[in-house]
Amino acid sequence: AKHHLPNYGVFDEFRYFVPGDSMPVVRVHGIDVALAICEDLWQDGGRVPAARSAGAGLLLSINASPYERDKDDTRLELVRKRAQEAGCTTAYLAMIGGQDELVFDGDSIVVDKEGEVIARAPQFSEGSVILDLELPAAAAEAPSGVVDDGLRIDHVVLSDEPVAAYEPELAGGYAERLEDEEEIYSALVVGLRAYAAKNGFSSVLIGLSGGIDSAICAAIACDALGAQNVYGVSMPSKYSSDHSKGDAAELARRTGLNFRTVSIAPMFDAYMESLQLTGLAEENLQARLRGTTLMAIS
Repeated sequence: AKHHLPNYGVFDEFRYFVPGDSMPVVRVHGIDVALAICEDLWQDGGRVPAARSAGAGLLLSINASPYERDKDDTRLELVRKRAQEAGCTTAYLAMIGGQDELVFDGDSIVVDKEGEVIARAPQFSEGSVILDLELPAAAAEAPSGVVDDGLRIDHVVLSDEPVAAYEPELAGGYAERLEDEEEIYSALVVGLRAYAAKNGFSSVLIGLSGGIDSAICAAIACDALGAQNVYGVSMPSKYSSDHSKGDAAELARRTGLNFRTVSIAPMFDAYMESLQLTGLAEENLQARLRGTTLMAIS
């Protein structure tokens, strides 16, 4: 179980969990691998110094760390610092995808015990990073007892036999960082794709006004779900310009999304004739009719 429980921002883990009181260490092919979970790296103490005390050859941290702008810079410096504190190679395994309002950007990182980057995965892209690492063999006597922060070493042996010597082939690599605008756009695409999938939505419907707001929403939807699964509807009224109607049609042509036009003019005239609306009520009527139209089509 996670030792450090976050209880700030979007986190409320004290409500559901109790802090873990052990230091999990798994021996794999003669290498002792210490395990941590997300916040165990973000807070001082706990499993990071405990990994050093346990003599681990590798610290593996699994993470569901929500995306924030410029967080990749903060994350890199954190992992480098923790690797030096742990005294061993550290692998920061990061989740990608979305959960409700949260987006996870990937960006897994592997650094050596000096804090030098061995490999860094792309942002907002699923995949595997496979490396050949030179790690120290575990001590003959398995670590035991209580270490930093009162953590009890929980040691499990999966295999003592070391991997046969071979010539390393996969030395690492560093994925290029996204520019700020591309990073934010990618977060929106990944978040929408995950939200649609987890809620069982196979397609989306968008009102296209010919303006920039609906255009960017349509572009995000096309990149997230594929243009064939995006349905755009132009809903002009007598106040709509030929320019805005033309821009909506051109957007559909360029993205390849499904496109249709449903005029709200007859509905608008019917309301006005029945209710004689004026002022703000009249101004809001077009937006309400467009919302009703989209709900009906969906």
